[in-house]
Amino acid sequence: MSRKLWIALMSFVIIQARVIAQGSCVYDGRMLVYNRDDGSLVMRDIDEPNGEITLIDEQGRRAAWSPDGCTLAYYREQTIHFWSRERETALEGVYPDLNMIDWSPDSSSITFDAYAGGLSHIFIANVTNGTVRQLTAYGADPNPPNPPGSSPQWSPNGDQIAYVGITNVVYVIDAVLGTAHEVASAVSGVSWSPDGRYLTYIDHADLYTLKRWDIETGTAETLFTSEDAISVPEWSADGSRLMFEQYMPDPYFGGVSVIRVMAVDTGAITRAFGGQNARWSPDGVSIAYHLLAYTAGEQGSQCTLVVLEEDQTQRALDLCRVWSLVWHPAA
Repeated sequence: MSRKLWIALMSFVIIQARVIAQGSCVYDGRMLVYNRDDGSLVMRDIDEPNGEITLIDEQGRRAAWSPDGCTLAYYREQTIHFWSRERETALEGVYPDLNMIDWSPDSSSITFDAYAGGLSHIFIANVTNGTVRQLTAYGADPNPPNPPGSSPQWSPNGDQIAYVGITNVVYVIDAVLGTAHEVASAVSGVSWSPDGRYLTYIDHADLYTLKRWDIETGTAETLFTSEDAISVPEWSADGSRLMFEQYMPDPYFGGVSVIRVMAVDTGAITRAFGGQNARWSPDGVSIAYHLLAYTAGEQGSQCTLVVLEEDQTQRALDLCRVWSLVWHPAA
């Protein structure tokens, strides 16, 4: 075989491999991963209500898609699992009481929280080689450089991870060097803006206050204040809107959850409807959420998966559990 022919053949093989790899990450339709009423973790096209439902795991939860759409990470029986069209693998090690999994922007690693030594800590795992690095520690020093915490969120540029310390302090930690600095105290939850310039969090020192912290200036501004508890907001992909839950008191059921959509530039509430765990579709057009209907008897409540479209139409897709709800990145 001549050198030119060999080079041409190898180039064809590489190109074909890339096409196959890219094709394995693409799904026809708008795919949503969620837990059904029986606890199973499944995937379906929301525009095909009677179409095929793909079973991912019998009891998986805390699901999170990689940004490239190739791999789904989820949690079951104290183990982190990875699912794709080609294979299913698991991260070595036992990680009790995991609360959140978040992917690096380049889809090479995940960050997650899990209990170790009686406290919740932040970890990074390389998905390719399986190496795990613990970013937080706790020892004799009452103020360790990287205090234990939970709810890690990778910055859009991949350089930093924000999380909430066990003393309700927001920290931003360098993903490479592992050094952290404090952003705000008396908070619950944290989320990044799509451009990585802002961190949003809930300040509950007095009332429940949604604040936006500017990475460049180091200053915070108030976006929304409530006497009732509110959740950490989720940003729309274009950064123009925030979506969060407000937990309203109810004399019969103890409280109901109202999902609110707010315009960032004006602070105006543009939508409000009952539900929980709302998630933007990647294009910012649709919202998937859990609707809980309280019933008498031992069952207590029934969860329905609902999709709200831009024209305000709503579709009930399936009975569900509130363990997972995540759009495929290409939805």
